[in-house]
Amino acid sequence: MGAQPVPTVTPPVAAAGGPGTAPLASAAPVADALAVSLLEGTALLARGTLRLRIERTGTGVDVVATGVLVRPGERITAELRTDTLLAPRRYLAETRDSAGRVTDRVEVAIGGGRMVLTRTSAAHRMVREFPLARALLLVDDAALVPLLVAAAAQPRDSVTVLDVRTGTLRRAVATSAAPTALTIAEVPLEVTPVSLRASDGTLGAWWRDPRGRLVHAPLAGTRQLRRDDPPG
Repeated sequence: MGAQPVPTVTPPVAAAGGPGTAPLASAAPVADALAVSLLEGTALLARGTLRLRIERTGTGVDVVATGVLVRPGERITAELRTDTLLAPRRYLAETRDSAGRVTDRVEVAIGGGRMVLTRTSAAHRMVREFPLARALLLVDDAALVPLLVAAAAQPRDSVTVLDVRTGTLRRAVATSAAPTALTIAEVPLEVTPVSLRASDGTLGAWWRDPRGRLVHAPLAGTRQLRRDDPPG
């Protein structure tokens, strides 16, 4: 990947519309599959695969984002299901150790105008229930799958952010910067950086191509998610 300026931001996000709001998706999401690397500066922390697909169900159509991230002694899997406007229906992320034991599990269930967050780890169990927020974004600083939905979404000016690890809600503003150049596997691309900012700092960022596919994500500190293959 060509050298690019990387802003300092925190967790990745997933986008969703709330009841009574305009949809975040201005066009149908584009299916995608990609290999990724998680870096700390230039040091490799983990490798993985991410996929966004359109799935027909018995009652309609789901947009499904899935992925696996593997590092020494740890494997993180996640699945985010949304409707075709990218409003989330369910989110599940699990962390397993080298023996296959679940060490951390996060689930967000949404329905009936409510959202219920449950997080279970060896240290504690947390359950939070909230009214379904307008223009909701899910934030997860461990599983990177939600970034696929964030990149596919049309950013809104004002959003509500749910941090699934801490169970907190915050207001933020999503803004797009001017398109810039990025090179992946020697293929030049035009990408648009998008950032999510609250009153006390930046909550997340991702870079998308003109079709809404994830190409890069600056994370907390010097971490970054790098796409290893260009969009097809």
